[in-house]
Amino acid sequence: MSENEKIDYDFLDVLGSTGLNRQAGMIDEEWLRALQGDKGQKIFTEMRDNDPVVGAILYAIKTLVRQTKSQINTAGDNSVAKEYAAFVEECIEDMAVTWPDFLAEVLSFLPYGWSYFEILYKMRGGYNEDPKLSSAFRDGRVGWRKFAVRAQDTLFKWEFDDEGGLLGLW
Repeated sequence: MSENEKIDYDFLDVLGSTGLNRQAGMIDEEWLRALQGDKGQKIFTEMRDNDPVVGAILYAIKTLVRQTKSQINTAGDNSVAKEYAAFVEECIEDMAVTWPDFLAEVLSFLPYGWSYFEILYKMRGGYNEDPKLSSAFRDGRVGWRKFAVRAQDTLFKWEFDDEGGLLGLW
């Protein structure tokens, strides 16, 4: 292909959208007025914390999920796939939070419909008093320190890209 030839990449463009009703970072999909916005967050929190039936169900789900076994499967039988799978297992074992504790945090989505986490990394350089540098491994690679939950009641607004993809939250 010569420098003057131009490739048409229009076939890579997004053709549709999620149909999510959103404006100015706010999602408006709840048809019950009492459950919209901050009022809804407070009601969901009250139900989670004060309703005995809701609390019991959430506790039962959390208890069952914490008992599940997780495993990493390789993408193939070759040595590279096995090496990557071993690295992921090491990263999970080396996190500041146990995997069952992380899964329990993920379940905070049950009352609210979503949960959001910030990925925090660390250097795998052996023991160090600084948690950003402390690791059980000394290979100099970057691993996960933890996936830090961002509480649902701290949401100010969602941020989307021009194609409707979620970039993050404020």
